[in-house]
Amino acid sequence: MNAKMKQIFIRSIFVCVIFCLFALIFNWISPNGVNLITRYNEVIVKGNSLKIPIFMKESKNSAEETAKLYEEFSPAREINLEQTLKCFGEGGTLFIDARAHEEYIKGHIPGAINIPIEEISISEIEINSLDVMKKIIIYCDSFDCTLSLDLAMQLEAMGFGNVHFFLGGWLEWLESNYQVSVGENL
Repeated sequence: MNAKMKQIFIRSIFVCVIFCLFALIFNWISPNGVNLITRYNEVIVKGNSLKIPIFMKESKNSAEETAKLYEEFSPAREINLEQTLKCFGEGGTLFIDARAHEEYIKGHIPGAINIPIEEISISEIEINSLDVMKKIIIYCDSFDCTLSLDLAMQLEAMGFGNVHFFLGGWLEWLESNYQVSVGENL
């Protein structure tokens, strides 16, 4: 490498380092800056541990108050078909269908309400009217669908304390020939 190329290479690296420093400083002072370190919540799904990022909005709390909030944040728990059916039979459990509204109308677990995760902001009025300590089971299509897990994480971040996700979802419920409802849940 000749001297001229070496000098261009060193200057390029210098410019990149300066650019990165400016970007980090801007991110740090910006009110909409992105956290560079994200806390994770560990959830057990089918015996495997998954790390789900906790997207809690930072508040002006002290470091101790923020740490306490994270300690109180309990992970959602997976629930299987047998446990789901038991909760359905006992009553007192709120079932939430996280699928799109069109899919919900075609068929859902009787008594389930529909809160499509894509429309969570639209459903905030409905969510705010729910009891935060009531047992909640969230489901979507099947094992391939993670909408139930995503919605469970969002509800927990909003303060719901007894949230479960049923990964087998609608498909496993339907294949087991359990009771179903069609149309709106009135």
